[in-house]
Amino acid sequence: MPQPLVEAGVEAGPLYSPRSFRFGLGLRRPAAQGSLDGGVTTVPEFTFSVPVFGNRWAIGVAFSLHILVVAFVIGTAMVAPVAELLGMRRGGERWEKLARQISESVEKLFSWGATWAAFALVLIWGLYPRLWGYLASLFLVQTIIIAGLLWFVMTAAAYAYHLSWERLRSHRLLHNAIGWIFVLSTMLFINTIIVWDTQQLTPAGGPADLLSAAINPSYTAESPHRHIGNLSYGPLVVAAYVGMWSLLFWGRGQFGDEEWSYHQWLADVMLLLGLGVLLLQPIAGWFYVNQIFVASPGAWAQMMVGPSGWKFRMMIGLLGGVFFFGNLYMLLGMGRGTPSTAAIRWMRLSLVLLAMAIGLAVLPKDVPLGTMNPWKYVALATYMLVTIINLAIYLPSRRAFVWIRQSRLTWITLAFIGALIMALFITMGSIRETARAPYLIYRQMGPEQSQELIRP
Repeated sequence: MPQPLVEAGVEAGPLYSPRSFRFGLGLRRPAAQGSLDGGVTTVPEFTFSVPVFGNRWAIGVAFSLHILVVAFVIGTAMVAPVAELLGMRRGGERWEKLARQISESVEKLFSWGATWAAFALVLIWGLYPRLWGYLASLFLVQTIIIAGLLWFVMTAAAYAYHLSWERLRSHRLLHNAIGWIFVLSTMLFINTIIVWDTQQLTPAGGPADLLSAAINPSYTAESPHRHIGNLSYGPLVVAAYVGMWSLLFWGRGQFGDEEWSYHQWLADVMLLLGLGVLLLQPIAGWFYVNQIFVASPGAWAQMMVGPSGWKFRMMIGLLGGVFFFGNLYMLLGMGRGTPSTAAIRWMRLSLVLLAMAIGLAVLPKDVPLGTMNPWKYVALATYMLVTIINLAIYLPSRRAFVWIRQSRLTWITLAFIGALIMALFITMGSIRETARAPYLIYRQMGPEQSQELIRP
């Protein structure tokens, strides 16, 4: 039945007091108005839940699609100005061709990723109005003013960088600077908007202490975690795309040797870049998880050993899968040169070590060798150490490579890497969101509170 009109947030505890909403939304307690029956004015209670899938799944799918596209855009955009500079200094067409292809992809996918973000935000607004109202009010300056300005800057830079290749041909440094403006503005934009989800997981501060709310315990850890993830994800997806392209056009004779040589070089460069940057992710992830443990120990327990523990094990397994197939690619790629027998023998053995480490990583905690400390750490250390050694063997060997067509197994390997890195990104996002379940803001706002309407 209808409930009397009350000011938003009065029953939700001190964090959601009327003052907290007045800070940014300008809400006031209205004077009681008479109704037809002489009572207090009433408004109907209304909440909506997405049929079948539920609200969390609907928002999760929208954000997952957004992240898969935008992480690719940002991750590859970080490469474009570097590739352009290398083309300017080293000469040759490959580096410039890579930069131009990236800029074209960014132009085509930029609006698509933004559309999914807008759709996801509308879902949050409609399905969890109080959650939206509180976070938008708390971070009004960051999300509306600063992020809004950055949005216009990075949008203009993205299109200007792609459309001005020929017009600024005689001013290459200026053109390159536009690319860097896009990269820096997107990184600042990410640092601005992640205050929302970090505040949900490790809440701190409030309307009276906005700095603590913005730089909450997990904020400083999630920022490098996201940037490292983007810079590894984008190049690895490009390498996977080349694998799929090669499988599709294999044996059709539609492209000459030069085009095949370029695509093999492209896959190799992007695979090595993505794999190398991914080596930093376990370190950044450890720092991130440790910050969650300190600030929200219950969320940490649920994420690591509680109901969501299987997702964490799956995440480590997927990470191991990326490293496994990345090292397999390097083993197959050694056939482009004249590797030593000892190098090939070690690289084959390293795949066995990686497979064993993956098995160790996915063991549940209640079986022998299934605990996080030390066995999951042993698995992660094995991923990193084996990959570093194989990179040290592979990189010097590249100087003697002939970029001839590789076997289908090479391209299938790259395609698997793309599927695994996408699954890894979705799993990491799911872990972060379900760690605070059933809360929308950990221990401060539950799903029922968050769905209540803010009634003026």
